[in-house]
Amino acid sequence: LLIEGAVGLVLTQAPAFVGADARRWGANPSLYLRRGRWTFSTSGLFVNRRRDDVQQGLGRDLHRTRTLNTHFGLRLQRGGRSARSEALPDARKTRDTVRGRLVATWMPSGLDRGEGWKLTLGLGADLLGRGDGQTLDLGLGREHGLGEGLRWSYGVTLSAASAAYLRARFEVTPTEASASGLAAYRPGAGLREVAMSTGWRWHLDRRWQLIGGVSAFRLLGPAADSPLVERRSSWSAQAGAAYSF
Repeated sequence: LLIEGAVGLVLTQAPAFVGADARRWGANPSLYLRRGRWTFSTSGLFVNRRRDDVQQGLGRDLHRTRTLNTHFGLRLQRGGRSARSEALPDARKTRDTVRGRLVATWMPSGLDRGEGWKLTLGLGADLLGRGDGQTLDLGLGREHGLGEGLRWSYGVTLSAASAAYLRARFEVTPTEASASGLAAYRPGAGLREVAMSTGWRWHLDRRWQLIGGVSAFRLLGPAADSPLVERRSSWSAQAGAAYSF
């Protein structure tokens, strides 16, 4: 039974919720495991010695060629409101569900080489039908090798979502509007966000690696128009260290 993996600690600085003005720090132990085509990750930030993208949760590579990889993953989505729940004291809560995500990654220069342009298409869905809707995202990025063990990447991602997904996070019902003083709002399907990110990964030796990254993003369309949103544009940062085995 051959299993490779990594364990580490990830520090984050991000908005307290989607569209928040307030910010918060986080420190999260993280784990990554791979056996053959199967992967499990609690953060999606670091991998072992492979140059693969890793999706958070339990996943499996479905088909892989020199330039194209398709991956399907499962992730537990906790219920609740992600946007300004304190403004809606009697807000309804969404139920826990399982989200599935299908990702296709195309890298003309070769996936195992790990350098060059990369195009990613992702489709996400609430597999239990609990009102969490669907998502679609398209990303374009590039990776560079900057010397022994050091890699740098950057990219941009545009995402959209179904009406159910956006309503679970950004809707204000008439009842909630009366209780909070906010305007009633019911979003439809549309664009959700555009994000630009850059990150680096430094393998100090065969076992230890350092990781860091910064993202800037702006809410778009129905998400940006919600009365729950305090700030349409914001940023987040991550840094961590991991031990590979």
